[in-house]
Amino acid sequence: MRRGIIFTIDALLALLFSASFVTLLYQNSLPVEDIYRDFSLYAYSSDFLTVLDKGGYLNELADKDIRNTMKLMPYTPDPYCFYVRVEDSEGKKVATVHKPTCSGSRKNIDVYVRRLFVYNGETYLAELGSWYKTNEEAGD
Repeated sequence: MRRGIIFTIDALLALLFSASFVTLLYQNSLPVEDIYRDFSLYAYSSDFLTVLDKGGYLNELADKDIRNTMKLMPYTPDPYCFYVRVEDSEGKKVATVHKPTCSGSRKNIDVYVRRLFVYNGETYLAELGSWYKTNEEAGD
C-alpha cells in the first residue's frame, strides 16, 4: 500500500513538472509584440470611431458628405491607416473614406471596429478598418 502511494505521488509530480515545462515552452513561442500591437491598434481604432461618432462625422457620412472626414484623416498618427465605411440598414454602402497617405486597400486591414448609429430615424453601420502603414505606404 505504501509503495502505491509513493508511486502515485511520484507520477503526479512528474506530470506536474512536464505540464509546467510544456506551458513554459508554449508561452515563450507566442509573439507578444504582435499581440500588443494588435491590441494597441484596436484601442486606438475604437477611440477614433468614437471621435467620428461624437463629432458628428458619421452623420455627415450618412448624408454622403465626406469632406470634413477627409480633412480630419491627416491629423491621425502617422503609423496608422484607416478605412471607414458606412452602410444603411439594408447593407448598402453609403460612403467610404480612407486616409489619403495610405493605399486604402482592404487587404491590409488588421483590426475592424463596428458601431451602429441612428441618424434621421435610420439605422446605419459604421465600420472602421485599420492597419499599420506598410513600407510602400510610408515611402521607405
